[in-house]
Amino acid sequence: MRPAPPQDLPSPTPGPDLRAGLAALTERGLTRVLCEGGPHLLADLLAADLLDELCVTTTPVLVGPGPGRIVAGLPPLVPGAATGPTAGGEMPASADPVRPRLEHLLHAGGTLAARWALR
Repeated sequence: MRPAPPQDLPSPTPGPDLRAGLAALTERGLTRVLCEGGPHLLADLLAADLLDELCVTTTPVLVGPGPGRIVAGLPPLVPGAATGPTAGGEMPASADPVRPRLEHLLHAGGTLAARWALR
């Protein structure tokens, strides 16, 4: 399989519209999309119910303090998505945990690479 050449996709909204972007890719025959990003993109994909699988790599490196969540919450990119911490930094009590199913796990040199299915 060869990667598709890069293309600009116009957005129907002022900001990114993940659902419209994926629909535009599907119209072009691109039905398998790998999204790489941080906790904000992950939160928006989850909130929009656009995530089928999650790949997580864990490396045994300890770094300084910071948030302890894989899904962070600044205001979401997806209009109407209800992600984000409260003013005190806590996730809202109504945030239901997502419980994916482990599909594959690789181990090499202390690094773990896991593929989780959400559907």
